[in-house]
Amino acid sequence: MQKSQENPPKSSALETSIQDGSGLTLRLFGKIEFRRRGEPFAVPYLTRSVKLSTFFLLVALAGSEGVSRDRLCQTIWPEANQRQQDNNYYVACSKLNNMLNRPQEKLRFLSHQYGRVRLNPNLVSSDVDLFIKLARQVINPKIDNSKRRECLERALQLYAGDVPCDHCRNDELQIERTRYRNLNLELLVKLCRLQHESGQSEQALELCQRGIELDPVREDLHYLKMQIELGLGKRVSALRSYLFCEQMLARELGVRPAQATRLLYRNTAESAALPGSVIE
Repeated sequence: MQKSQENPPKSSALETSIQDGSGLTLRLFGKIEFRRRGEPFAVPYLTRSVKLSTFFLLVALAGSEGVSRDRLCQTIWPEANQRQQDNNYYVACSKLNNMLNRPQEKLRFLSHQYGRVRLNPNLVSSDVDLFIKLARQVINPKIDNSKRRECLERALQLYAGDVPCDHCRNDELQIERTRYRNLNLELLVKLCRLQHESGQSEQALELCQRGIELDPVREDLHYLKMQIELGLGKRVSALRSYLFCEQMLARELGVRPAQATRLLYRNTAESAALPGSVIE
């Protein structure tokens, strides 16, 4: 009997499950934006308070797993004693709930369990949560490449840019932002390979270039770009791609390309120099 395919999360997962419009749709990639029933919902004080903004972003970026209350307190109020941290924590939770509620509402937008806090999934849906679900589906062995590609395309579409958190000046937030940026690039590499393997090399090449623009020192993208260019018969472009990779790694990291990348370049240079070889 043929196993049924597990479908990727639908786009509607970004829409709130609250039918009366009390819930929120949250966007974090590229810019921070709240919506209710498709309309923008302003939370101005959140961006004016650095500590409260840091608190909220750490919770939101933790997704469905939530973040440890102790980690939050140590990150945001490291100089406070235990009693002060407890008080600051409850005050922050209360302020966030008040800001996210409309007048006369008393909804609990934060969920607390086993020493962890997360956004209440019954009231808040976010691009981060859907992005995580799609990324997990990509490595699910039960889905075929068609479904996997669909998940990859939708995840990359969701990632509209890095999470804006520079105003918070918080190391933990920078770590989280970097984590999502790296995950986005990993998904991009996977989609490039799928496209290349399925004969869509031009699309794969374009996507590869997009990834290099996002992270010029990501050597696996340079290597993959060279492979795709060679598959398309673009030897000179492949050689140029290597030289650009070499330049970026030397300038930004002070290292040489890996042996495999150097070997690919050397073999390409030798074959391009053969008499009668066709060079673009």
